[in-house]
Amino acid sequence: HKDRLYQLHENVDLGGGMITRITTSGPTAAALQEEFPEVERAIMTTWITSYMLSQEEKQISAQGIYAGDGFFDLFSWELTEGDKIQVLGSPSFIVISEDMAMRFFGRVTNVIGEVLELQREESFQVAGVFKDLPGTSSLQFDFVVPFAHFWDREEWIRNWYSTAPRTYILFHEGADVAAFNEKVKSLIIDKTEGRAA
Repeated sequence: HKDRLYQLHENVDLGGGMITRITTSGPTAAALQEEFPEVERAIMTTWITSYMLSQEEKQISAQGIYAGDGFFDLFSWELTEGDKIQVLGSPSFIVISEDMAMRFFGRVTNVIGEVLELQREESFQVAGVFKDLPGTSSLQFDFVVPFAHFWDREEWIRNWYSTAPRTYILFHEGADVAAFNEKVKSLIIDKTEGRAA
């Protein structure tokens, strides 16, 4: 989808000048899909962070990301196990790299249904395995957890005044991206009634 896939950036006037940032508000993706017909799909992700994954006594520090359920359909991460549409379909799912699968289970196949703990706090069921990411990828992570889980757990993410997640957009074929850029400028102002931070 490289010709139709974009990341949304925000220009923000902080008083001393304009800055451009890649962070957006939590409800952004849903609003884009609802209000802009040229948007085929929009998904949210969090920033990539170090977490502790564990199974019984084994624990491994790993880089993880929360992502919307279209993540593996928008990007070309190759799944060796699991369905790209379904692997992030439940807040209790986790998708892991082949490296993580090998380190935890000693194999990269037949691991769907295995359980891993995140931060020794919550259990997630393995729903898919993806090929280790190439070093050329601008995103480097070892596992993905559904954004829906993050949304349910973090109340601040649900308002228009807090920005931290990233928004990725897949446009319909033939969409006028320049026209979209003009229309989307007022989105945050409209949603916050002019009181955007």
